[in-house]
Amino acid sequence: MILYPALDLLDGRAVRLTRGKYETARVYSEDPAGVLRSFHAAGAAFAHLVDLNGARDPGSRQQSKIEPLLKESGLKIQIGGGVRSRADAEQLLAWGADRVVLGSAAVADPGLVESLLSEFGPSCVTLAVDVAIGPDGIARAAIKGWTLPTDARLEDLTGRFRAKGLSRVLCTDISRDGAAEGPNAALYRGLADAFPELEVQASGGVRHVDDLMVLRKSGAHSAIVGTALYEKTLDLKEALDVC
Repeated sequence: MILYPALDLLDGRAVRLTRGKYETARVYSEDPAGVLRSFHAAGAAFAHLVDLNGARDPGSRQQSKIEPLLKESGLKIQIGGGVRSRADAEQLLAWGADRVVLGSAAVADPGLVESLLSEFGPSCVTLAVDVAIGPDGIARAAIKGWTLPTDARLEDLTGRFRAKGLSRVLCTDISRDGAAEGPNAALYRGLADAFPELEVQASGGVRHVDDLMVLRKSGAHSAIVGTALYEKTLDLKEALDVC
């Protein structure tokens, strides 16, 4: 299993949110480049970067901050947050992103995702489906920085883009994100069983090494970890050894 330490960027600072709510933002560092360097020094090969300003409002993307982070980190970075056009994706890839993450666009402009899969190839595109699980047990996507719920079902979105060549899906259980309640292993097991050929990236709820073991058994290909690293309940070097 591959581990992606996460850096969420809000107003140029490394922060974490709880359940995607911006008003809960906790600032962990004023030096996001230093955070990425610490990931690299611990032995990480990958990182997950989110432009929270861009996720909420694409017109507020943190271009001046993101470009040097992508160019100088020494990591393979997948980046999301406000990627809602071909120009956005092309620019981020040109700056050195390993791949772009598309979430809101998958619901609002599925043709864009399909065209990027065709033009840039599946290796450069990650589908992100951030879900809220309703009383009926169905996982439905929330978009625009998790501020807008939709009727789009996780399995339907994944299946649509799998048919167009998708090879990787990032799924976040919003209720677990930053909440230190453990990951939703059943969610990822169901996704991995339904789409065994896809790389399933699990996000939300990891607290310690045991949670990573649970995710590995669930069939998740990768795990994204943020709050546990910043709160120091999970040591990155140890986690990388486990993964």
